[in-house]
Amino acid sequence: MRKRLPNWLTAGRILLSLSLGFTVPLSAAFLLLYALCGVTDMLDGYLARKWQVQTPLGARLDTMADMVMLAVALFLLWHYLPLTETVVVWFAVVASVKLFSILVWFIRTRRLLAHHSGWNKAVGLLLFLYPFVLALWASPWGLFVLLALASIAALAECYHACVHQERSL
Repeated sequence: MRKRLPNWLTAGRILLSLSLGFTVPLSAAFLLLYALCGVTDMLDGYLARKWQVQTPLGARLDTMADMVMLAVALFLLWHYLPLTETVVVWFAVVASVKLFSILVWFIRTRRLLAHHSGWNKAVGLLLFLYPFVLALWASPWGLFVLLALASIAALAECYHACVHQERSL
């Protein structure tokens, strides 16, 4: 049981993320499910490392769960975001750089992975907190800070994908 629990938490995050689609964005139910997604995201990796049960499957499953959570949240919150043409272009550039990095990693390793750097973890934390900020304060500044940090993280990830060896994951 202990060996499989981190992967079950990750799989649970996928189901919780999909469940968000049945809630009203930024409602209490949405924020509660979203918070549970975040808790499972932190807990699965922590337990896998603590119990020394990390697996390549778990790493891929975690990346997939992160993508599902991000896609569902972005789809649901899109109309609440302070979008301007500049923000949309900025977002598209950051997403393109990240996708390019994932493609480079895949070509080099034949595995679908994302680099888990400190920058990416900081962006992940801000990204996770953003719907709570948005529910309390609908200002474009939170999104600008998030995009600035995401830009740095995407460039760092691209650098690692293109220059470093697989062991830097």
